[in-house]
Amino acid sequence: MKRFLAVVAIFAFVTILPLASPASAASIDPFVGHWVGMGITENGAPAESVGFIDRELEVTIDPTADGFNVTWVTRRPAGGATANKIKHSSISVPFARVDKPGIYRMTATGEPLSGDPYIWARVGDRALEVHSITISAQGVLEYQKYVRTLLSDNEMQLRFTRSLDGSIVRSVLAHLRRQ
Repeated sequence: MKRFLAVVAIFAFVTILPLASPASAASIDPFVGHWVGMGITENGAPAESVGFIDRELEVTIDPTADGFNVTWVTRRPAGGATANKIKHSSISVPFARVDKPGIYRMTATGEPLSGDPYIWARVGDRALEVHSITISAQGVLEYQKYVRTLLSDNEMQLRFTRSLDGSIVRSVLAHLRRQ
């Protein structure tokens, strides 16, 4: 009887789980738009700035014929001798569908061993994740993860983490509003 119940449980798990997978039904549409907000560094910054709003963020997500494009801009105080200046960084990444539901790849091919990032995205029920890996000339693995979670139709939370060789060196939490 136990064996029969185990077989039934495994059958149910294997046949029902794909139907309930949020990635299979997820769409980029709820994320499309221009989002603006502010964030705080939770770690990886000078002690006097941890926990204070220390960056302005913009994210624009546009649909394309075979996927979507994500552009993000960050403005934050520069460190060290240029502490009174603002550091501005931006990146735009086009993503295309692949044969796995909810998974997208960066359309430009990066070679992580040459210092180029390899970037992919995953769209879930209420979250858009963007993952990036790069390998330095010294062989150090850098992994960045951006999780953009919809809190409502017009509010988004961003959680960013940056790891070097498996250790988190920076994490940021931000709140953005659709413009």
